[in-house]
Amino acid sequence: MGGHTVWRGTVDGGVVRSVLPVPDSDDAIVLLDSEQRPAGVESWHPFNNILRITKSGDVRWRSELVPQETAFKAYLQVMWLDKILIALAASYECELDPETGRLLRSTFTK
Repeated sequence: MGGHTVWRGTVDGGVVRSVLPVPDSDDAIVLLDSEQRPAGVESWHPFNNILRITKSGDVRWRSELVPQETAFKAYLQVMWLDKILIALAASYECELDPETGRLLRSTFTK
């Protein structure tokens, strides 16, 4: 990405909270705000709020959610940790596959 592509406002109906460049790619990982959900997505609805976005703005994938997460039903934070895509939910730390958005591992934290 080289710092040239910036998302602001909304993506795919959600408000952008953070953007992470994908290493060796023009894509980005986008975290949508779990509290400012798109119209029709209520707080008790599952909200797959981590997306991989292409340079042109197309959505490659939406993250798989932790099935056991019952409070927010969305992710609260996303980060790279040594080339591993880590997503934090209210009670879980998760590893997501950056190529597919699949949930690879979840660890209960509370």
